[in-house]
Amino acid sequence: MFAATETSALLHKSAERAIGRQDLGAVKRILKRCVHLDRTDARAWELYGHVHYDGGNFPLAVAAFERAAQFTPLGSSARIALALSRARLGQIKEAECLLTDLLCEDELTSEELLRVAMGLNAVEQVSQAIDACRKALRQDPDCAQAYFDLGYYSDRAGFPLATAERLMRRALKVDPVNPRYRIGLACLLVRNEGLDEAWRVIRDLGLTDISSVACACCLEKLLALYRRADDQRRLIVCHQRLVELRLRGCGFEC
Repeated sequence: MFAATETSALLHKSAERAIGRQDLGAVKRILKRCVHLDRTDARAWELYGHVHYDGGNFPLAVAAFERAAQFTPLGSSARIALALSRARLGQIKEAECLLTDLLCEDELTSEELLRVAMGLNAVEQVSQAIDACRKALRQDPDCAQAYFDLGYYSDRAGFPLATAERLMRRALKVDPVNPRYRIGLACLLVRNEGLDEAWRVIRDLGLTDISSVACACCLEKLLALYRRADDQRRLIVCHQRLVELRLRGCGFEC
């Protein structure tokens, strides 16, 4: 029994290292061996859940996390991933219950709280998403992501655009070169008729940054700004990315 336990622990560490290398093939081989040795290996099932979640296979992620939970309480990261997987599958009430419980816990890191906020926003609990961001900022007052997300959720909740703008600018002050923050602020400024200022925020945005944008709505706003400034290089890349997203049918709309 001791030898089996020791073997499982070594395999878990090997799987974690493979996850760090993003070698998903190796991870799955190792975890398959773990559960072959012990069908009640909760850690292996939990890692399986994370692998499936990261790979976008949300039904298998839910199944793996639930299997792990049969044998031991899930860690906070696993419960967050389970909740986010349920939200992606349309299991709104189940996801909301998990996320609300997590928000009440005191042990979550600021990074985990931001993931909880993302889930709460996805299940239309925007006021609670705001609470999660504020809680994250109490833990880490210099967390740029928390300021940006708080600005985004504040806008969704109907706060004045000036409030969202102030929070997004605070995020950029902490992390001035982050392309996501710059694009988010520019799109907000466009809505507020601040076209010149929006242009200044994104005029030197890298072409690779534009190519990584996953929001069709944001790309349309960027297109309008680059067309207005006659920035042909960025205009072309923007248009190509927008067409790519629409052809794949995966363009997120903010």
